[in-house]
Amino acid sequence: MPLELQSLEDSAEWRAVTDSVRDYAIFLLDPSGRILTWNTGAQQLKGYAPGEIIGHSFQRFYTEEDRLAGRPQRLLQIAASEDRVEDEGWRVRKDGSRFWADVVLSAIRTSDGEVRGYIKVTRDLTQRRRVEEDLKHSEERLRLMIHSVKDYAIFLLDPAGHVISWNSGAERLKGYSAEEIIGRHFAIFYPPEDVESRKPQRELEIARTTGRFEEEGFRLRKDGSRFCASVVLTAVRTPQGELVGFTKVTRDVTDRKLAAQELEERARQQTAISNLGLHALQTRELDEVVEGALRTIRETLQVEDVRLLRGGQLPSDGSATVTVHAPGRGSDPYGLLTVRAAPPLSGNDVIFLEAIANVIASAVARNRMEEQLRVAEREAFEERGRTQQAQDALRSPSPPTSCALRSPPCSSNCRGSSAAWSGTQTRKPSAWKGPFARPSVLRV
Repeated sequence: MPLELQSLEDSAEWRAVTDSVRDYAIFLLDPSGRILTWNTGAQQLKGYAPGEIIGHSFQRFYTEEDRLAGRPQRLLQIAASEDRVEDEGWRVRKDGSRFWADVVLSAIRTSDGEVRGYIKVTRDLTQRRRVEEDLKHSEERLRLMIHSVKDYAIFLLDPAGHVISWNSGAERLKGYSAEEIIGRHFAIFYPPEDVESRKPQRELEIARTTGRFEEEGFRLRKDGSRFCASVVLTAVRTPQGELVGFTKVTRDVTDRKLAAQELEERARQQTAISNLGLHALQTRELDEVVEGALRTIRETLQVEDVRLLRGGQLPSDGSATVTVHAPGRGSDPYGLLTVRAAPPLSGNDVIFLEAIANVIASAVARNRMEEQLRVAEREAFEERGRTQQAQDALRSPSPPTSCALRSPPCSSNCRGSSAAWSGTQTRKPSAWKGPFARPSVLRV
């Protein structure tokens, strides 16, 4: 044994220090790699008693594949040339079990620089490696899971807001590939007016201060098209509280937003139709109902060119047109309700027009029924008048019986109105002619 190593091995301080360390295997090697000393930590870690291992090559602790690859000798050479080498890898215990070791091999030199041996410190990192492996697998599963999400854009930003990761959902939603977007600032997803007002920076500041920022607003795709996005921006910090970046989750809620707006619009249209129907019930004038219908269309659909065409008028090109049907089978339409709008009306807007046309048609039908009733009432009134006249005539006094006989015409007094026949009148004999002429008394 070299003198330097012998003096170190015989040192009471060396033994006291190394034997008191139980979590590390600390021992000396000669220049060829044979074991010269063995501490308590080495015995606990590797399973060998001092008498079983001192004098043997340290290659015994390496796996078969490492020995065949010359790894032990290579580590000695690096330590000899660089004074120190650190290595992590599998090592073998006495019972053949493996553990993951962190090894530091340091050269011991003479005053003139000659290598006289090595100090080898080995630490069992199996548990840490297991945790790291579990964490790695967990991170890999998380990465695969995030990458497989197609309906959400999930990516990371550095503290300044630059994109540092990108999933397939982000590529599908925003149109950028990972190569195109990683390294660029996330402000690229915002409309120009938001960029000018520094909205992206304000969102980062809110997330940095409160830990989270959430909103719904418009964002841009690569092709410049806009979509309504639900965005959650969350600060990522170390256990010590240091900000390392942000996670950003974006979801396209355009369809949901449009559906909500459509429901709101349909409710507004239904309210307008109900109000018009009530107005039509309370208004007898058809012209007022029609004018109210046209005004309701203008206000509800926010259009100006609204018309009710009649008398063979034709709608202009590009107009949405619905027919106002007249009552009765086989009747010609009452008119055409037309709306010219840009952009063109939606399917729901056309349904709204049809409902308005139905209200007008109902008012037309009621108007015609009322007219028919007025005509019928007038005719009935006239008929009642004629009937009353006939009844009055039947109740009027009849002329004298002698007048009813075939006799010469009566005098002018006989042809008078019924008013001339009132009370008892005595006619002079000369007033009656004929074979039956004689004075008579007529009583009414």
